[in-house]
Amino acid sequence: MQQQDPGPSLALQLLTLDRDADGSWIGRAVEGNHGRLFGGSTLAHALAAATRAAQTDRQPHSIHAYFVGAGRPGLPVRYRTETLKTGRSFDVVRLDASQDDRVILAAIASYHLPEPGPSIDGEMPAVALPDALATVAYLPAGTDRGVRAPFELRYADERYRPESGPAAARSDVWVRAATPLTGLDDAGHAALLLYAVDFLLAHVARFPFRPTEFAGASLDHAMWFHRPLRLDDWLLVSSTAVTAANGRALTTCRVFRTDGTLVASGSQEILMRFLDSDPTAAG
Repeated sequence: MQQQDPGPSLALQLLTLDRDADGSWIGRAVEGNHGRLFGGSTLAHALAAATRAAQTDRQPHSIHAYFVGAGRPGLPVRYRTETLKTGRSFDVVRLDASQDDRVILAAIASYHLPEPGPSIDGEMPAVALPDALATVAYLPAGTDRGVRAPFELRYADERYRPESGPAAARSDVWVRAATPLTGLDDAGHAALLLYAVDFLLAHVARFPFRPTEFAGASLDHAMWFHRPLRLDDWLLVSSTAVTAANGRALTTCRVFRTDGTLVASGSQEILMRFLDSDPTAAG
């Protein structure tokens, strides 16, 4: 993923990886809340490492990842890759992310050569376009200003405000990189979308239960990339909580360009524990 002078923007820095002598990749993930690494940061690095291992011009079309353990701040994360398939149209790469030989994330990424085929497009929600909305400084649960800093957010309604009390389990928010992404390829934009969606998607499951607080953690995350996208243009992340049961919640999202084109879809399951059940446990 190319970077050009002047120095990389905040968002581009999220994709920085160093190659080790054994062929693995080394990254330093962003610290989130509660003394853990932010999961979206390891996701973005995972897709970036898989893309480099694939050594292909094909674009990522999906990634499926499981958060195996909590990452510890201050320690580098090692990404080991294995190419499972190099086919006529698809490439598949398996990846483990670890700290001190302790696996914290396992993922499989797939790459596809675009080809002619039928087209079905989802309908974008009828929300105001970003130019008609104000940028907000709201920090979704599990994030802080450091996690949020690379991106600008504009919410299409007031449901996100915690002080508003219980609300429908859905959210429509426009997101884009806060600084230019000069020289970044399509796979890099897809990796940054993974990062942003990770802090935008899961928190909608909490809306109906406010002001109740929960301990939580991401369990798994899947993303499908349908069409090229750019995160230095506005993208609408439209999220819905599908269900909450047995201490887990499943959320899904669709991602649209301003012209209404659906560019990506995602899903994430999170752990939701009542704080008074075990205040020290979130994973």
